[in-house]
Amino acid sequence: DPTLMNMLDCQIIPLGHQYRMIGWDSEEWRTKNYRGVAFLPQRGGEFIVLLNLSKYLLVLRSAEMKWMLVKNFPCRFCKDVVAFRGRFYASVIIRNIVVIDPYSLEVTPLMHLQPLPSQKSLIPCGNDELFLVEKMLAHTGGVSKFRRIISRVIRLDEEDGKWVVVSDLGGRVLFINHRHLGNVSCSAN
Repeated sequence: DPTLMNMLDCQIIPLGHQYRMIGWDSEEWRTKNYRGVAFLPQRGGEFIVLLNLSKYLLVLRSAEMKWMLVKNFPCRFCKDVVAFRGRFYASVIIRNIVVIDPYSLEVTPLMHLQPLPSQKSLIPCGNDELFLVEKMLAHTGGVSKFRRIISRVIRLDEEDGKWVVVSDLGGRVLFINHRHLGNVSCSAN
């Protein structure tokens, strides 16, 4: 039900940009495993778009205005894609995280800490840092055999090309797993 709200009494805090494909039939694209889109602005108003269709990725450069298949992308399930500091990053089952150069479309695996059976979510924090949240299901012993979710947050160290475990988010809040809406972060203040 629609709710009316006086927006003059509220403080609105922008959390970033969201990009969506306009003109797509959500039912049709669900059958094609649409998982989201990443947008990379370029100089002079140009841009590059990366479309995630789970088992393959498509790239569109505004200068050419045609979709191209990322040919050397590993044919495994891709959970999500993000743009960060001029490159695309993709969370891929089994190979963990890969970096995609937007010009050459070269796909490079990123060094990972310890491969864990987990659900991975990439979260760029502006142009400052890129976080990876891993969620794992833990089973406890005993009669009731409770399940609990354990999360590990790691940050990309671009200089060394590897991930570093963090115990403090530096005053940030991370929102993860918004189906087709992406992951976002903001200041806790």
